[in-house]
Amino acid sequence: MATKVITLTSPQIRSSRRRSDVTPHHETNDSFNSSDGRSNLFDFLHNELRISTETSDSYCNILTENGYDDVSSLQDATEMDLKEIGVKIGHVRRIKRAVFSNCMRRERFSAGSCRIRRSSDVSLFANETIEEGSVVVASGSSIEGALLSDFARREFLSSRESLDAVDSKEALIRKQAEKIASLEAKLAHMDVNGDDMKSSSSRGASADTHHRRLTAEERLRIHRERKMQEEKYREQAGKWDAPPKKKEKSIANNVKENDDLVLKLTSDPSFRRKIDEEEKSFKKSGRKSLPRDRSPSISHNAHQSSSRKHLKQHGRADAEASPSGSERDFRRQRSPVKIQCDTCGSTRDCEEDVDNPGTYYCKPCWEKYENEVHATKPDVPSRPQDTHTDVSTSEVIHALWIAHDNPQLGEKIIYSGPRRMECMLETKEPGKKDCVRIVIGDIDYSGKVQNSGIGNTHGVESEQGTECIRIRNARGYYVDHNQVANRLSRDKTICEFQLGDDTAQVLTGKNATKSVEEFFKDCHGAIDIILDPQRDAGGWYPQKEARSGGRKIAPQFRSKGVGYIRLGDDMSENGLAFLSVNACATFLSSIAKTVTSATKSASFSAHKPTPKVATARKVKSHRSMRPPIESPPPDDSDEESVEDESQNTVEVLKQLQGADMESSMKWKDKADLISKLGKGASRQEWSHVRPQALQILQDTLGGKNTNVHVVRSALIAAGMIGISMGGELVSQNSWKTIMIETMKLLKSKQCGPVAKTVLAQLHGRCFTLANSLEMVTHVLGLGSVATASKSKSRPGVTETPKPRRVSAITPNNIEVVEWLAETTERERNLDVIDPILDTTSLNVLIDLFLSHADHRDQRCRKSASDGLMHCILYGVKCLGMEITRVVRMISGLKESNPRMWNSIVQSAQAVLEDERR
Repeated sequence: MATKVITLTSPQIRSSRRRSDVTPHHETNDSFNSSDGRSNLFDFLHNELRISTETSDSYCNILTENGYDDVSSLQDATEMDLKEIGVKIGHVRRIKRAVFSNCMRRERFSAGSCRIRRSSDVSLFANETIEEGSVVVASGSSIEGALLSDFARREFLSSRESLDAVDSKEALIRKQAEKIASLEAKLAHMDVNGDDMKSSSSRGASADTHHRRLTAEERLRIHRERKMQEEKYREQAGKWDAPPKKKEKSIANNVKENDDLVLKLTSDPSFRRKIDEEEKSFKKSGRKSLPRDRSPSISHNAHQSSSRKHLKQHGRADAEASPSGSERDFRRQRSPVKIQCDTCGSTRDCEEDVDNPGTYYCKPCWEKYENEVHATKPDVPSRPQDTHTDVSTSEVIHALWIAHDNPQLGEKIIYSGPRRMECMLETKEPGKKDCVRIVIGDIDYSGKVQNSGIGNTHGVESEQGTECIRIRNARGYYVDHNQVANRLSRDKTICEFQLGDDTAQVLTGKNATKSVEEFFKDCHGAIDIILDPQRDAGGWYPQKEARSGGRKIAPQFRSKGVGYIRLGDDMSENGLAFLSVNACATFLSSIAKTVTSATKSASFSAHKPTPKVATARKVKSHRSMRPPIESPPPDDSDEESVEDESQNTVEVLKQLQGADMESSMKWKDKADLISKLGKGASRQEWSHVRPQALQILQDTLGGKNTNVHVVRSALIAAGMIGISMGGELVSQNSWKTIMIETMKLLKSKQCGPVAKTVLAQLHGRCFTLANSLEMVTHVLGLGSVATASKSKSRPGVTETPKPRRVSAITPNNIEVVEWLAETTERERNLDVIDPILDTTSLNVLIDLFLSHADHRDQRCRKSASDGLMHCILYGVKCLGMEITRVVRMISGLKESNPRMWNSIVQSAQAVLEDERR
């Protein structure tokens, strides 16, 4: 009997199979299994993963070079392998996911094809058996429709779909299990395995350990950490981190400057050894002399030392005899030692006695002891060795200081490190053409004068400037441009000259061959300071243009862009007045000292002002406290020269009275003649020439375009003659012009300090405010105010409140108003005022200050305020007026500026209260 096998197939399955032949899964699988590796790999990266063409091409090259020829080979690559060969972390994740999904699809496709082949084989076998049995079987669709019901068809389809789902789920579970196993292996290797090994070794168990299975919470935590790491990599993909800032490894800023150490290190070895020996010998001699001087072996203190020792021994004996002596010794050892003087019991500035360790004496007791010792000692001559050491140390010139007043210059100068700048000083050789004197040195400091000291030498500020440049390793050259070695520059446009070491003279340091003062001897002209000068290898410096008749290169173009400074006055003289060798304590030029520092040596009044007024003046200006210069007493060494000058006074007077004097005489000769005239006319035997001398001084001060040095000489001569004449000076016809011109010179920057000093000399001796108020109003341009005030003769008019009168004033009366305020203060403190101001004149003086109370300059307003306060004190103290009466004179200020009026009245009341105490 023949068997019949029937294969039942639903139309949905057949149609689904037909559709599956053209689905993308087949294309992917075909590309996945294609033999053309690189094109397949490029299509996979570019088309499926949507990676850019350039990146896909570069990935294809990298993967092919590392053995990954096609997509299927990427199954063996791990994430770490792909990252190491240069694939970005985001692309690595996408590649692995795509490869995994393709593998799953391929497995499902292979499983489905196997089942289709088996069903086709079964159907073929059934057809064959039916033909053999001569049984005619209809088509599959008709058989299925005839034999199967709807329920059977649904059951068949559900079972078929469940089989496909089971296969895919099994493959997914298998992949997840493999992944979980790999993660567990990593964790076990990192943490769990180490803990198990420790626990097993502590228990003495075998070396084989079993891996602990992770819980669901631990796997979830690991998964979250992995996702966070992926997000972090994804955010940082394509971004370049900024390079870390380089830390400054230089410790130069942390090291304090030690000029003594620098001087010691830069000196030669022999001198450095000499310095060490002198320091050691000085320390040893100091240690030896201390116990020798402070030894108690002298008879005067022998009794004190013996009594101290007796008390100590007696105390020790009592301590040993007492039963609690050991306890006290133990407490003394445990407690800190209290240091106090063995004589007076003081605990401040105690020093141990070298001869008696453990015994201390305070500083006053030591000084008292040493004074008594020196009083009883015979005079012993000092050691010549110590004297020589002090002299040699004091004579050493360590550096050269250049004073200036340009704080912005310090920011451009580099004075530390290997690239610190060089400095060149150049001045003309006196009396020689094309000859100069040049100093070359290294700048090792630029800044405030106060911080420019070296060792025990401290910087001192002066009128020359608050800033300075300090130069070391200074070398001097006498240069004659007609004989010095010269050459053309590389571009043949500049003529250069050479400064060699063979012709240099060392000016600073221990090995100095000549002092700076000797090098600049007879140089009274200006000095050019070229900062960071241009130079070529071998000491070649630019001088002038190479063409015929070329001009000399200006100092600013001989610098490397830093600049230059010109030292000197407005007449290009006295450049040495700004050079110093002792931190600006003194300067090389003595001429400049007499001109610029003439206001430092005198006394305005023997009476000191009240404390409150002195404080206000000290804040305002230090120049207001300078006293008048007395007439210089003749030196004994210069008696002969003084006699010669006095004998030639008539001749000097005739020379100055000559008709052709202005055209033929030079300003320097004229200044010398005026100085001689002032010295001669100030002597008593030549008093008959004083009127003629004052007439010459009047013409000199009243002339136009007069040289500044001539004007200074005339001011100084007027002061000397006025001091010798006293009150008679005011009666001279030329005095009014001299007074007016001198007050006008207060506004001059060059002659202002000298004019102020001369007026301070003559005030109180020759004139007061009473007999000079007319000249003051003339200088201030307030003659109409003065006339109007003088016409009011009734005393009641000056006391009635009136508005402040303001007239046309010039903006440059600041120095005159300031001098007038200081003079008012000085005059109210004099014991004898002859003549003294009356009420009307005081009112005129108040009007002068009121007219400048609203000046645009703050210093002028402050001077006017101080002057009004001193006027109130003048009226109360010198004229005996009531304060309310004097205050009513300035009542006009209360309406226009109540704040200033209130401040003036309160200050005046405070000063009066202080004087009454």
